[in-house]
Amino acid sequence: MNQERLMELLDYNPFTGKFTWRVNGRGKYVRVGATAGTIRKNGYRQIRVDGTIYLASRLAVLWMTGFWPSKLVDHANGIRDDNCWSNVRQADHSTNGANSAPHKRKAVSLKGVCWEPRRRHYVASIYVRGRPHYLGSFNRVEEAHLAYVAAARIYFGEYAYVRK
Repeated sequence: MNQERLMELLDYNPFTGKFTWRVNGRGKYVRVGATAGTIRKNGYRQIRVDGTIYLASRLAVLWMTGFWPSKLVDHANGIRDDNCWSNVRQADHSTNGANSAPHKRKAVSLKGVCWEPRRRHYVASIYVRGRPHYLGSFNRVEEAHLAYVAAARIYFGEYAYVRK
């Protein structure tokens, strides 16, 4: 897949992030003007082109730059189907993980914070390039979260996930 072939088959609106077909093809979904692709179970949009499945976010980078992304493609706002050009950006594994939401199975649903039951306090930590960094222990969950937010902004800048 190259930019020329992509532009031959699909239109991309960088403001909405939507891909639409420029050609008619096989099946009822490949029609001129129809929204291209389907949503995967994990929330990302995929588009089949010439028998190969591509992530729409990666196609957006190819469409806008003419080059395949050399790294992962991250969604700045965390919405996996929002492929607006202002929302997609290249990231390595560390910065992509920095922009992920906290695990929902944890007792404390704030990223970088966990409850230490034996000592009865909250512990803040951050992972940078796969290595944990201890940020301290706190009596209040809000204090631990603020420690994580400060460290995330230092280590990850614009990629830091600091939403509650």
